[in-house]
Amino acid sequence: MENKKLLTNASVLSLPGILAIFISLVSIPIHLKTAGAEGYGNYIIFHFLLTLGTLLNFGIGKSIVISINNFPKKSKSVSYYGIKYTFVLSIIFSILFIFLSKIETFTFINSIFGKSII
Repeated sequence: MENKKLLTNASVLSLPGILAIFISLVSIPIHLKTAGAEGYGNYIIFHFLLTLGTLLNFGIGKSIVISINNFPKKSKSVSYYGIKYTFVLSIIFSILFIFLSKIETFTFINSIFGKSII
């Protein structure tokens, strides 16, 4: 009985990922026809950066919400330090990204963006 429930739950949780694959198979050719190769490339780069930003979130927003809930009298201070911490991390990652894109042997950035983006 528990195995059946586990299989059902796993199937339901896997459904969005499988559905996304099929939607991508349909939408990529449509997007290429509509926007062209360059427009689609810009779209992919934008989504790559958006995904990278989401992955590098480090859960700061959730931590701020929990801290404000635990310390309501210090909500302004917690918010300020959360924004400050996020800003510092953004600057550090931006500098790191620019530095790595300037290195000729760093092929990952160059293969994705080429040498002319930054």
